[in-house]
Formats: sequence, C-alpha cells, structure tokens
Amino acid sequence: MKKHTFLTIVIVSFWMEASAAMADTKATVLVTIKPLAMLVKGVVGDELTVQQLLPGNISPHDYALKFSDVRAINEAALVVWVGPELESAFSKPLTGNGKEVL
Repeated sequence: MKKHTFLTIVIVSFWMEASAAMADTKATVLVTIKPLAMLVKGVVGDELTVQQLLPGNISPHDYALKFSDVRAINEAALVVWVGPELESAFSKPLTGNGKEVL
C-alpha cells in the first residue's frame, strides 16, 4: 500500500509541474508494462499521455531494446518501471539518460 501511495504522490506532483510547464502540449509518461500503464492512467487520467513500451504478450525478463524504444525513453518526460530485478534490459538506458525515473 505504501508503494501505491508513493507512486500516486510522485505522479501527481510530476503532473502538477508538467501542467504548469507545458500548458499547450501533453507530456508523455512512458511505462514499461501494462499493469503500470493502467495504474498511471488511473492517476493522471487524460491530463498526460501514457505510452506503454512493451506489448502485453512480451516478457520483460528477457526483452531486447530496439532503437525506437531508446528514442521513446529519451523523449519521455517521465519513465515508470518496476526495476532492474524484473526489467534488466532497461537498466542502462534509464539510469544513463538524466531523466526522472520512477
């Protein structure tokens, strides 16, 4: 329950900051897997664009990133992922890009 509360607080604070900074355009929140996409979409509603990186039928355990995935990571305002234990393919691109990662 604490993780969900923390996730909600971080996303809402990001949403408030992004709303003020980008009044005309919607910021993109990139999520790695469908359960996270549903959680984030439930929190931000229609205020932010939520983009899911992995299709529902692909396992995040042994996924190989494509160039388009790296581009999506670099263009996203916020990236939400489970962590290196589940999604090891994302560790290097997420920690080395200087973006806000949750």
